[in-house]
Amino acid sequence: SMGLFSIVGDSLHITDTVSYFPASFQQKYHHSHGPLTAISGNKIVYLFEDGDSISVYNMETKERQNVASIGQLDKNYHPILMNHDSTMNINYIIRNFITSSHVYLFLYDEYRKVYYLGTKPERPYLSEDGTRVNDPYDFPLRITVLDSNFKKLKHIDIPEGVFWGLGVYSFVGPKGLYLMHKPINSNINYEIYDFTQRNNSH
Repeated sequence: SMGLFSIVGDSLHITDTVSYFPASFQQKYHHSHGPLTAISGNKIVYLFEDGDSISVYNMETKERQNVASIGQLDKNYHPILMNHDSTMNINYIIRNFITSSHVYLFLYDEYRKVYYLGTKPERPYLSEDGTRVNDPYDFPLRITVLDSNFKKLKHIDIPEGVFWGLGVYSFVGPKGLYLMHKPINSNINYEIYDFTQRNNSH
């Protein structure tokens, strides 16, 4: 579980428990080290990288509830939770990491009052020439745009080889969602997307 922390003087206090791993995680090995979170007003919205739902924790009422099924929002999302007894098999872990669906991006856009859910689809372990996929972080991405009530507005499919470090280097600004291109010659370039526009301007 994850705690909501507050700093008092030089010490750290857990003020309330916010999230728990889903029941589907029990007795399984998975890639989630903690939830992806987005804060909207007095609510902490969170999900796990290979979880099955989006949950909301209300900081005022201390109530927690599941608000959306990730699989229903993205029909291509099918995470494979690994068996507990296979955790020491590194080849199995690498294969699962490459092939299984994961959530790689979850951000709240306070300017447009929408959420961005970025999911990696299932994909083959071997490339077309029969060799293993060399870069497990280079994959297609589906960005699903959700309204403030977690209803799907649209989704946008982005092919592999375009963006890089999506879960770490993406952020929201006044103009839209910033996605970083794969670095070329140490140059860092971003594209800005406003997915709420009719023409998906960027």
